[in-house]
Amino acid sequence: MIKHHYEYLIHWCISPTLFVSSSYKKRAPTPRERGKRVRILNITYFTVACILFIGIIILYMTHTITHINTLLIGFYILWSLSRVNEIFMAFLKDVFDKLNPRKRKKNGLQYYERIALALRSFIELILHYAMLYYLLDTCFVRYGLWNGLFNQPLRDPLTALYFSLITIVSIGYGDYYPIHPISKLLVMYEIINGLLLLAVSFTVYVGLDLDEKEAS
Repeated sequence: MIKHHYEYLIHWCISPTLFVSSSYKKRAPTPRERGKRVRILNITYFTVACILFIGIIILYMTHTITHINTLLIGFYILWSLSRVNEIFMAFLKDVFDKLNPRKRKKNGLQYYERIALALRSFIELILHYAMLYYLLDTCFVRYGLWNGLFNQPLRDPLTALYFSLITIVSIGYGDYYPIHPISKLLVMYEIINGLLLLAVSFTVYVGLDLDEKEAS
């Protein structure tokens, strides 16, 4: 009982959305229903990320991004951090579960469905990191905490999206790079997230799917 309380506390502190998602999935009466809830959560969070990013673009285009309330920026940052932490922990746990034959059918999801979930989460990661880069860089410049988190300002949300994309796929042209410890940590975390989804999740899901088809 004490262990479960500590787990809930850790989930809530690191990722409130993970706490909510886990509670929602655990109440599913059957594996099929659990799989359905996983799909609903994945699509819902992906849609929210798209709406939030479009909102930032609108704020930028209407020249109100530098005047928005600090609480709103804080919400954006905390939500994005919560989601990137949730995606990292959820897929890391799922990969290890899939390597255990006794846990492979727990969610009632086919492997092609898991790949679709991973792909949406991958795109969502790009959006959330873009929002983190852009808003944190904007805040640091606004409040004079630093000249910026990068070697040159991320002038608009699309530039932040571009930087997030080339970071997660480990291209890195060198036109933008982090110069502050916070941005360096975020960049490293995004690369780890990207490797987990691309090199681990997709490989495990596809490999296990092919193994099961050959066995049948």
